[in-house]
Amino acid sequence: MAEVRWRQKALDDLDSLDRWREEELGLSPVSPVILALIEDYFSRVDLAHVRPGTPVEIAGEPMDLLLLLVRVRRSEPYKVFFRVLRHDGIVEIRRVRHPRQRPLERRR
Repeated sequence: MAEVRWRQKALDDLDSLDRWREEELGLSPVSPVILALIEDYFSRVDLAHVRPGTPVEIAGEPMDLLLLLVRVRRSEPYKVFFRVLRHDGIVEIRRVRHPRQRPLERRR
């Protein structure tokens, strides 16, 4: 139902996450799974009736930012920062963070 648009910063977050997993932990990439989970989740959400996520305020990000937690198998949930664009049915993914990654700076 909702179309997902990826900001370059979110895609860069996934690339750095995959590099960290491979270099530090010897694990395979997780970004294809996260991409698929997010695309699948929003394909089933009717934004006319539901506003998923929790409002958050992050420095350097728009005021209408929302946080969605996405779990890959039994892992800690990944933090997906997104906003719903004024155009009906479009979700803009702005950042993706690993659960143990340094948190983004809150707006003061």
